[in-house]
Amino acid sequence: MAGIDFGQFGHQLGLQLNIGDTAGGVLMSLIFMALFLFPVLFLCRKSPVIPAMFTGIGSLVACVLFGWMPAWVMLLVFISVALLFSGAARDLITGRGGGN
Repeated sequence: MAGIDFGQFGHQLGLQLNIGDTAGGVLMSLIFMALFLFPVLFLCRKSPVIPAMFTGIGSLVACVLFGWMPAWVMLLVFISVALLFSGAARDLITGRGGGN
């Protein structure tokens, strides 16, 4: 009995859509993450930030483990989340930080 090779899903999707392997893997990752994130967002309408963050990071880690998403994308997401929760990036974007 042959097992399912999840790592080939992104490659096969890229072949079927006539796009590259990396683009197929990223598209497969987005589909996989949407399958888990949309129900969480609809079920937690009042405060979806923390449940969506845990679900999104968990599904992103699964996508990296399946080989669909490059590991450096996960690193960028972790750095972005840390900056947003520390307030540094939020102050930089809104213009409330530093300077005068």
